[in-house]
Amino acid sequence: TGLGLSIAQDLIGRHGGTIECHTRPGETRFSVFLPLQQGES
Repeated sequence: TGLGLSIAQDLIGRHGGTIECHTRPGETRFSVFLPLQQGES
C-alpha cells in the first residue's frame, strides 16, 4: 500500500527517535535511532 514507511516514521517519532534514509546506486539503507531509556535504580 505504500504506507509502511510512513507508519514506521510515526511510531519511531512517538518514541522520540528518528529514521534516516541513505541511497546510492544499487543500495538503499534505512537507519533507525531510538533513545535509551534508563531503568529505575
